Formats: sequence, C-alpha cells, structure tokens
Amino acid sequence: MLNIQGAWEGARNYLEDRLGKTVFETWILPLKPKIKSENALVLEAPDAFFRDWVEKHYSQVIQEAVNQSAKKEVALHLETASQARARPSVRKHCDHQSRPMNSRRSPI
Repeated sequence: MLNIQGAWEGARNYLEDRLGKTVFETWILPLKPKIKSENALVLEAPDAFFRDWVEKHYSQVIQEAVNQSAKKEVALHLETASQARARPSVRKHCDHQSRPMNSRRSPI
C-alpha cells in the first residue's frame, strides 16, 4: 500500500504533466505536504493569497491526482505556513486553522 507521502509524489508527477511546467512550478511546487494521518494530507501554502488561489483554481485536479495516486480517498486540507507554525502539532482531525480543499467559503 502506498503511503501518503508517496501518493503526494505521484500526484505531483501527474500534475506537472497535466498542468504544464509553468503552472506546476508556480502553484504546485511551493505546496509543502504535511501528513495528518494515513487518509489525510495538509498542503501548506506560503500565504493566504496563495492558499486561496490554489483552492479556487486547482483544488479539484489536486484532489483527483492524490486520490488516483493513493488508490483511495484522501482528505486534503490547505493551510498557510503561519497557521502551521501557530499549531503545536499536526492533529488527526481537521481544526479551524485548516480548510478542506473542496470547501466553499460563503460570500461576505
């Protein structure tokens, strides 16, 4: 069985082929994987703008790539680097500091 780190590596290869080098290097490569559990993965973005852009434009293709690579459903969450530093440790359950990638924020 492929572990979550291996699934992310496989997903990255797929995403580079699918999205092209420029998009991949700009929006996917800077994401840092943080393993939450065997079925969950946090992708850490450099800042809130970056996190929101990736969520809006690439969350579906990232989710598909990780699930395909892992050969199972993996819960993905996006958070910023500052959110990760504020948390003492990676928790097994989603908290208020990370957001599932496919969640929709309500308009303000």
